[in-house]
Amino acid sequence: MKQQSPFRSIALLFAAGLLLAAGGVFAEQAASSGADPKAAQDPRVGDWSIHCVEQQKKDRPGCFLYQNLFDKKQKKLVMRIAIGFLEKKNEPVAMLTLPLGVGLRAGVLIKIDDNKGGEAPYEYCDRVGCRVTMKLAEEVVKSMREGKTMNISFATIQRQKVTVPVSLKGFDKAYEQVLKKNGIKK
Repeated sequence: MKQQSPFRSIALLFAAGLLLAAGGVFAEQAASSGADPKAAQDPRVGDWSIHCVEQQKKDRPGCFLYQNLFDKKQKKLVMRIAIGFLEKKNEPVAMLTLPLGVGLRAGVLIKIDDNKGGEAPYEYCDRVGCRVTMKLAEEVVKSMREGKTMNISFATIQRQKVTVPVSLKGFDKAYEQVLKKNGIKK
């Protein structure tokens, strides 16, 4: 039997959670998309929300924090970002869902304020969007907890650079709550 990679497992966990998280934002689409309209009740800490999914295995962290970002003019979802933990190892990871039509070769670059946070290639695209999962080093998490803005840069298929600012307001407290809910001591 083929063993699943830990990234695939966390991607599936986040994908399920992100679909649930989007339910409150797209309440009118909840029935057709399968999203959970109860996700609108997820607790908010600053600009971040916390979502927990029930896990069958007790050793798998089931809570993560997330933020959905919208184009205010077109009222369209531009990006979703979720921060959670790999099972058993409790390593923090970020999973981003970007819109279809991105330039896949360029990958994604994250900067916290003016400091480089990391870069990663796209894993796959589906009807929801294009997914990127990256491990977050301790210094990146520390920068996020102390920072004001995380800038996520990617390219369009026309090779135009796009930078989406993500507010880190409330990130430190939300991250602390997710650690506690998952029983992770850091």
